[in-house]
Amino acid sequence: PEKAKKVIENDFSNVADPVKKRYINTYLKQADLMIKAKEAENKGLELEAIKWLKEAQKLRDHEVIKEKIKKLKLESIGL
Repeated sequence: PEKAKKVIENDFSNVADPVKKRYINTYLKQADLMIKAKEAENKGLELEAIKWLKEAQKLRDHEVIKEKIKKLKLESIGL
C-alpha cells in the first residue's frame, strides 16, 4: 500500500480537475488507514486494526474492507 500511495501521488500530483483530486485524496486517506490497520494487525492488535478499517470504510465502502473487519472480529474472540 505504501508503494501504491507514492505512485498515486506522483502520477496525479498535477491533476487540475477538482473532482479527480477529491477522489484521489479519498483513496490516499483510505490507503493510509489501511496501512495503519495492517501495522496494528501485525502487532496482534485486532481491535485497533478494526478501528482503522472502520474509518477507511467510512470514506469509501468496499467489500474487501467488510470481509477484513469480519475476519478480525472473529480472530479477536478466538474463532
